[in-house]
Amino acid sequence: MSHIFLKSGLIRLSSFSADKLLAVSELGWFLQQNLKIFLYKNLTKIGILFIILLLGV
Repeated sequence: MSHIFLKSGLIRLSSFSADKLLAVSELGWFLQQNLKIFLYKNLTKIGILFIILLLGV
């Protein structure tokens, strides 16, 4: 009895983590798209900051 319960618990856990992973990857993709747009809009500012950081280090 406990073996069956454990098995169903593991299945539930694995499906839950799969859903979580999917949500995280979708969020990651969404952020990536927004980051690309943001980078394209602010490329010169970021470039200048990056150069300053490189020279400063």
